[in-house]
Amino acid sequence: MAEYNRNERECQYAWSIVSNSGLCYTDDVFKERLPFPTPIPLPTTLVHRTERRMGLVSLGLVLAIIGGWMILAAAPGARLRVLRCERGGGGGAACEAQSLWLGVALRAAPVEVQGAEVGEEGGGYRLFLITPAGTFPFSNPTAGPEEPQAMADQINRFLGGAAEEPLTIQAGGEVSAFLSGMLGSIFLAGGFVLAAMNYRRVVRPAHTHALTSLAFSPDGQLLASAAWEQTIQLWQMTHGAPLRTLTGHVGPVTALAFRPDGQTLASAGWDQTIRLWRLPEGLLLGLLTGHTEPVNCLAVSADGHMLASGSLDQTIRLWHGADGALWRVLRGHAGPIEDLAFTPDGHLLISASADRSVRFWQVADGRCVRVIEHPEAVTCLVITLDGQFLATGSTDPLIRLWRLPAGELQRQFAGHTGWVRSLAFVPGSRKLVSAATDHTLRLWSLEAEVEPQILAGHAAEVTCLAVSPDGQVVASGSADQTVRLWPLPRL
Repeated sequence: MAEYNRNERECQYAWSIVSNSGLCYTDDVFKERLPFPTPIPLPTTLVHRTERRMGLVSLGLVLAIIGGWMILAAAPGARLRVLRCERGGGGGAACEAQSLWLGVALRAAPVEVQGAEVGEEGGGYRLFLITPAGTFPFSNPTAGPEEPQAMADQINRFLGGAAEEPLTIQAGGEVSAFLSGMLGSIFLAGGFVLAAMNYRRVVRPAHTHALTSLAFSPDGQLLASAAWEQTIQLWQMTHGAPLRTLTGHVGPVTALAFRPDGQTLASAGWDQTIRLWRLPEGLLLGLLTGHTEPVNCLAVSADGHMLASGSLDQTIRLWHGADGALWRVLRGHAGPIEDLAFTPDGHLLISASADRSVRFWQVADGRCVRVIEHPEAVTCLVITLDGQFLATGSTDPLIRLWRLPAGELQRQFAGHTGWVRSLAFVPGSRKLVSAATDHTLRLWSLEAEVEPQILAGHAAEVTCLAVSPDGQVVASGSADQTVRLWPLPRL
């Protein structure tokens, strides 16, 4: 058995961090590459913004527009955005956004505002409006978060019913005057300039470092994401807005897992700890310690009675799900533990390791009852909901399908050109989703010998994925710092 090279692994993680490119892709690129004809009403990414670009116009027209814009934009108070909201008859809120340029009111437009938040962009802090179409910038960047936060608080209080008086928010805003000469350009809510042939949505990073783990809540209403940073982000799946940030880890967070009741989230990281969080408040319930090196992976049994953690220290620890008390320590692997999964009945725990093996452990007594050898390091694994099949991913970079409980090899899937980093079965189907360092996800059929459907769009290696409980959406996280949502076909 080849000796595991710790430095090689750290170099791979370092590469993941420094390779972030922040590239953006247009919606039509996604549609061209997405193999499914019918999109679902979810944003392409969890957070996005609008960007404007010029169409093909004559050079003389461009120079004239830019020259006029440079003169007019210098005037004090030249750019202003106004948001007005009133309480409707049914208790709801009706909002209208308008742009003012040099004191001239441009066309006002109704906008459905679901909330407001503050985010960092453009070298400062901006107010963002959350709408069914996505999250859009409303104000210019400021040096500190105080001003946009005050506006966000006003908007959220009004939308929450805490204020009855009409709401008016004014903010300095960017008006792309150089686009105004383009035929068909119109000014919409909040001064967003849309040219019918030139509008696109682009990705705004969800994290500041490479993504490491994703997990859907059992009801599919929340998505938790972790990255090569010390925080965990919770997202509302209804409109893709961030709900809460969990802080406490003192190193990168590498693994996430929900309990079946959806009220507890477990997280693990390079600080060698496992933390238990109560949701939706985000309160820390417990801190589990004992590992002597970073914790790589987590798994929760289907009944929630057992939590398993795997570490670079080559051990697996079993914890009681109720109180977090240590149950036992499993030893036998000769390399870091890369992934874990319980069988649906909770009797077996299956582990993947960089020592090129998969081990089957009896939970009741901690005995290793079966070992499956691989030609290369095993990076991930997943078990079907009925417990009939196990899929493993490797650095070779093949995906192998094994029949349980005997552990017989049934099939191999070849197609990825880089390490397979994450796997997930699609609930209610015979489909398997994989993510790899070749920047793609692939959707495989377990029944038919057909080419996989390829989901391309990430600008760097895809490091993690999760499939929604209803089997309609797959979320992917990447070293490009983004989380993307992909619709899955109804099967």
